[in-house]
Amino acid sequence: MSIDNKDFFVWPTTFSCVLVLGDLILPSDYNLTIGMIPHPGESTAIGLRKIKEFITKFVQNSILIGEENQFLPQLGKIRSNTVQLPQDPSDYFLAAVLFQKLNAISSDYFTIGQITIDSSIGDRVKYQINDINDVYSEVLEQKGWWSQDNVNTN
Repeated sequence: MSIDNKDFFVWPTTFSCVLVLGDLILPSDYNLTIGMIPHPGESTAIGLRKIKEFITKFVQNSILIGEENQFLPQLGKIRSNTVQLPQDPSDYFLAAVLFQKLNAISSDYFTIGQITIDSSIGDRVKYQINDINDVYSEVLEQKGWWSQDNVNTN
């Protein structure tokens, strides 16, 4: 769903996390902009609070890792939150996952119309998602934490 020609509001935020790619650990800083389309008559404050809490408490300072990564079992021994993805993390894939997750946790209040993300490790190339695209639709249509109305990330 595009936010063109619709009433919407935007929340820009930032977060930092660590990516695990194979046996490489890479710190990264992200810019995230979320465009939301309010549902008529619904209060947006609760939905926005849920999104803010998810990003600040569960994504900020987390470890992004593919669920098949060989080091995932060792990470279960530390207190840092892991964001377990069905494939290795990349900016574009993370945007698609967040698009799904944020729609799931805020769907009673508004629709996420668009997400834009860029990272320090990705050379600040901006990726924009306004629907789950064909590239990741098969992976993200599977039931996972990204489609649940809760704060789970694994």
